[in-house]
Amino acid sequence: MPPETLRQRLAQFLSPAEFPADPAPFLLDQRKRYTSANCLVVQPMSVESVQKIVRFCAANRIAITPQGGNTGTVGGSIAQSGVLLNLSKLNRIRRVNLADNTITVDSGCILQDVQTAAAAHQRFFPLSLASEGSCQIGGNIATNAGGLNVLRYGTMRDLVLGLEVVLPNGE
Repeated sequence: MPPETLRQRLAQFLSPAEFPADPAPFLLDQRKRYTSANCLVVQPMSVESVQKIVRFCAANRIAITPQGGNTGTVGGSIAQSGVLLNLSKLNRIRRVNLADNTITVDSGCILQDVQTAAAAHQRFFPLSLASEGSCQIGGNIATNAGGLNVLRYGTMRDLVLGLEVVLPNGE
């Protein structure tokens, strides 16, 4: 399905704010080696929007490529067709629980924002990466990031207690 047709179909249940005004920055990888082609960029603002997009794409057999901070160096977040699902607008810090020493965040949260939120409550979020000002928690989890403190605190897998996910059927 051509990107413009796809946009018209998705616009039936997504808000205009969920389509970037300029998709160009999302279509090129960090090293400027890979370019997305023939795809539509969407930036859902809620889990419900992600569910609707996934349901629509599953029903219409349209490929989805997730994209976080686009800080990877191997082109994994570059789409060749279908929907490029950029999660940067899913960036809320939902809760800091001091009693449990936990923080609940959306997948599009920038790692540095998570660290700052923890520090504001006299807590320490140990994952530290060179790209912490632009990488997103969802990508850190997806790649099991290690970082500077990996020997003491473990990889990202060791820092995650649970996940809220959208399944391939949109549930």
